[in-house]
Amino acid sequence: MAQLVWTAISQLPVEKMHKKIYVIGCDTLVESPKIVERLKTSLSN
Repeated sequence: MAQLVWTAISQLPVEKMHKKIYVIGCDTLVESPKIVERLKTSLSN
């Protein structure tokens, strides 16, 4: 979902990019270990 939002926003003209965007995530304990590791890596950067 975040990738879809990023793709849409990145196509906006710069003058329309003026609002803050917050990304919230949570571990529902049903994600596969690879997804959990990817999230940890992405969020630590």
